[in-house]
Amino acid sequence: MVTELSVSFLRNQWRKFAQCEGVNYKDFRICSDHFEVSCYKKKTPPRFLLHIGAVPTIQANIQETEEGTIGRSSNNAIFKPPNASELNQSSSQIFMTSPKNTNQISRITANETLSSFQNFPTSPAKPVNPNLSSNKSIINNQASSQIQLTPKTLRIKMKNRLLAAYRSQIQRLKRQKHKNFLKTKESDIQSIIIRS
Repeated sequence: MVTELSVSFLRNQWRKFAQCEGVNYKDFRICSDHFEVSCYKKKTPPRFLLHIGAVPTIQANIQETEEGTIGRSSNNAIFKPPNASELNQSSSQIFMTSPKNTNQISRITANETLSSFQNFPTSPAKPVNPNLSSNKSIINNQASSQIQLTPKTLRIKMKNRLLAAYRSQIQRLKRQKHKNFLKTKESDIQSIIIRS
């Protein structure tokens, strides 16, 4: 068990090594990069356990000594802003992807399945008029390509359709029950009249 004394000793040793003895942050963390492998009891990330009295011996690189411990987070990682070249590469990769590589999911009706992918109009009730001008068809194509259903929205739509179907079945059964109830009452009444 690590006592408070050993933790404060270790932090003081770390401050001396990092040349920041006057700095006293509340969230001051000890960087595991500056300890030898033999200083660890347990070496499984995310938490490294040091032997009591372990002292940092690996010198910090220039960038790290300039940053100090301000850029450190609680998981002993140093925050480094990305280089401009890395940003340019990632942004060029983002902009190089064409919209043709994206998956479009068509609307699903009760008779269709997910395997049928096709272009669809913006409104399922209105068929596309082939006599539209090219500008109107371009607008319709843009609108239909912007409507992309995610699996969650598909599940919600299918659930709503099932609920609507169940509601209509329940209403139909209630009407039949009401009609059958009236018939049985009339038949009971007629049988009572005949008996009397």
